[in-house]
Amino acid sequence: MANERAKSNTSALWVFASILLVGSAMTQGCKGYFGGADDSRTNQPSDGSSGTSGVAGASGPCALSPAPVQRLTKLEYNNVIRDLFGLNKDYSATFSEDAEGLAGFTTEAEAQNLSLSVVNDYWNVAKLVANDVFAANPNPLLTCISGDACAKTIITSLATKAFRQPPPDDEITSLMALYKASSSPVFTDALKVVVRAILVSPRFLFRVYELPPSSAESTPLTDHELASRLSFFMWGSIPDDPLLTDASQGRLQQTEVLTSHVRRMIADPRISYLSRGFGYQWLKLNRFELTNLDTTRFPTWNDSLKASMKNETLAFVDNVFAQDQSVMDFVSAKYSFLDRNMSEHYGIGGATGSVPTKVPLDDHRVGVLTHASILALTSVANRTAPVRRGKWLLEQILCSGVGAPPANVPPLPPSPNGDLQDESMIRQRLSQHTEQGSSCKACHGTLDPIGFAYENYDAAGIYRTAYSNGAPVDASGQLPTGETFANFMELEDILRSDNRFAQCFTKRFASFAEGRDMTANAELCTTAAIAESSVSQPKRFSDLVLRLVTDPTFRSRKVNY
Repeated sequence: MANERAKSNTSALWVFASILLVGSAMTQGCKGYFGGADDSRTNQPSDGSSGTSGVAGASGPCALSPAPVQRLTKLEYNNVIRDLFGLNKDYSATFSEDAEGLAGFTTEAEAQNLSLSVVNDYWNVAKLVANDVFAANPNPLLTCISGDACAKTIITSLATKAFRQPPPDDEITSLMALYKASSSPVFTDALKVVVRAILVSPRFLFRVYELPPSSAESTPLTDHELASRLSFFMWGSIPDDPLLTDASQGRLQQTEVLTSHVRRMIADPRISYLSRGFGYQWLKLNRFELTNLDTTRFPTWNDSLKASMKNETLAFVDNVFAQDQSVMDFVSAKYSFLDRNMSEHYGIGGATGSVPTKVPLDDHRVGVLTHASILALTSVANRTAPVRRGKWLLEQILCSGVGAPPANVPPLPPSPNGDLQDESMIRQRLSQHTEQGSSCKACHGTLDPIGFAYENYDAAGIYRTAYSNGAPVDASGQLPTGETFANFMELEDILRSDNRFAQCFTKRFASFAEGRDMTANAELCTTAAIAESSVSQPKRFSDLVLRLVTDPTFRSRKVNY
């Protein structure tokens, strides 16, 4: 037993060192390549675009970027364990919270730093997962039950799925050596040690890239790399058997094959990952989780209503993705998904149960822009906050934020009547505030006029035409580009009629998909062309996904040695 424990500790130390080595490469800007070129590296896209010299944009070829080394996020970790072993459990609950990158997503490699505590989390959870796998009846791994040949078959199959490609022979040799080193005569005990080793391997925890066979400056992804990038983008998990099969046969570089997989994956229930992964972070629903309103001012606010608000938004995002609707529905749809709570809250009939149901909206609501979840998270506890609402719309919908506020910003002046909850005086109070300094005026001159458009909706998202004191609501305002509007619906007309939202959504979506910030002007060559060709009525969500994943920036990468 002591010998077994010593071998286990030795393997643990080796794993720790391996993970930290890759993590160090990440933080130092290296690209985490593994040696040994894949034969499929020589395959080229069937449309004749090799992806090695960029993609043509409006003003010439777009430059490729190095593919970032990405680590499994908490959500991805659970998804992968589910798809490997059929276990549905929140194994990452004890992990440190994932950080967000510059574009706002935990999938961005720049935010995925590594520490010894994170490595220790992986090691501890690997033991828990392995125990659960071998406690299952039937055990999903046991396609046979004894002998070295059987063990090698099981180990090779699991490693291929877990590593997203056939592992090198020397790695299978190492895993078999670990299996044979077990002092236990029980077949499953020896396999359990190997499963734990696979679950803490850098090849499992990171998405890395093979060095190309030549010194080329750029190269297409291998078929297996492309399969992995696609599956983690759309499902937040490992490639399934059809993807792996086409990758192994060198067919995934063919545009028609890649396209067929995209359509198949959108129709799969696992596409719901995009609403929980991308949609949740894009709309900043993580901040909504921390939102609480003053129940004296808003007596209907409670945990049940709050859950219904979040469910409305997630159900809407789910519908756009899973039902292949237009991306423009986010800012133009005249329907939403309400349960009984939300139907009563909005005063809109059509929903009587606890499950969100698709219902038509009245003339005062549109897309996700007027969802109560969005309106509450951009308010304060006892009143609306035009500054927060303007900032959210500018940043998340139009990608033109004003940055962080300067230090030592003075508070809003009190209302003339001393009532801080007097929303009818919010314009006057903000006007006085902007006169307190030039730094205040620079930001508020952009944020406030947009935020005022939301004044017809109180902090809980209920539509109103007058404030609680009877004063009429003034929801007029102006965009930084000069367009004026009398209320929010006129602002929505502006958002729907040009390409600003389409461009912004594409930037955010591409950033999530590729694991790097693509919201900067340097990426416009790629994102502008994608948005122009695939985000508009009557284009559908699948048009955007297909345009993105068939673009050389998704299928190729710059090589950084």
